[in-house]
Amino acid sequence: MQRVPVITVRLIPLLAALMMSPAAVMAQEGTPPDGPAQLQLGQVTLRDAAVGDIESHTLLVPQGWDLQGGPVWTPQTFRSFSHLDLRLTAPDGREVSVYPGMMYSYVQADAMPLLEPGGIDSGTILMPIPASIEEYVTEILLPQQRPGARDAHVVEVADRPEARQMLEDMFRPTVEAALGSDQMMGTQTGINLVATQVRVAYVEDGNSWEEDLYLEGTVQQTLSSDPYLGNMLQELWWIGDVSGVRAAAGSLDQAKPLLEPIRLSIRQTPGYAALISELNARLLRDEADALRKAREIWTDNQDEILRSHESSVAAQQESSDQAHHDFLNSIKEVEDYETPDGGTVSLPAFYDRVLTNGDGDYVLTNDALFEPADWTEIEVAP
Repeated sequence: MQRVPVITVRLIPLLAALMMSPAAVMAQEGTPPDGPAQLQLGQVTLRDAAVGDIESHTLLVPQGWDLQGGPVWTPQTFRSFSHLDLRLTAPDGREVSVYPGMMYSYVQADAMPLLEPGGIDSGTILMPIPASIEEYVTEILLPQQRPGARDAHVVEVADRPEARQMLEDMFRPTVEAALGSDQMMGTQTGINLVATQVRVAYVEDGNSWEEDLYLEGTVQQTLSSDPYLGNMLQELWWIGDVSGVRAAAGSLDQAKPLLEPIRLSIRQTPGYAALISELNARLLRDEADALRKAREIWTDNQDEILRSHESSVAAQQESSDQAHHDFLNSIKEVEDYETPDGGTVSLPAFYDRVLTNGDGDYVLTNDALFEPADWTEIEVAP
């Protein structure tokens, strides 16, 4: 086995193995896209039939767009078992997508033959860490999620500081635990974070597209010495569900003021987030059995789960909301509007008027005479 340099535990700006490409800040501003004088956005609720048909996610969907997919479960990879697989497509092919993430592992040792990538081991997919972010996107993610894509290549890579800070806060206990384990076991562990935006170009169905992908994840490498196998490198890496927005090549920046608010409107419901968190905790105690009994766990312990996770879900949502708000405020074509219940919603700002029916549905219009019954005009938040 080729010797691997010693890796110390630290949080670094970009994953050394994946993220050393120079980052170029993606353009977030542009002219208002050509579109209809009126746009209707409706709030849609997704349900997960695998666990009692409970409400799992909400999102804003423009009228006339096609919504496909929803929650999916992968019992064979029970270390990362619940995902969102979703495509929201406009008639002209513009799209907001969520691709299921996955957890991977790999082991290399001096006296052990290389493992065949793609198999399943202990609830993870066997796969060595890619050499670059370009390789992950073009050789793993796109072939799995867009098998018809051709001539795929990465155009730009940019860091996401707000997402990185959230990951650092979330995984700090994991880093501290790894330090303690190294001291006891004589191992050397490195944990690095992935919080990156990647623009990729490809051809699909004869059309040229550009897509911005938003990746979050962790990579852990542990170097140890075994009396029989010699030097051993264990890798455990995870990429969460990847969201993306796409448009025809050359028009993505212009389309993003509409696509980004839709992408960022995709949220887990508090109850579903609590359920997934509880199942993950139980998997640590009894992995295979916990997944098999997911429906029973939710049915028998719904009230207990919601109570025990209420505060953590609220804190998690607050942090997510702040990152959501900060990002949208960096796009001049997006505004926060006051809703009748005292909250706010971020919507494209290139329409003169915004109306709501109070049920999470919105009409954006340039028509000064448009006055539908039971709809209320809302104003930009101060």
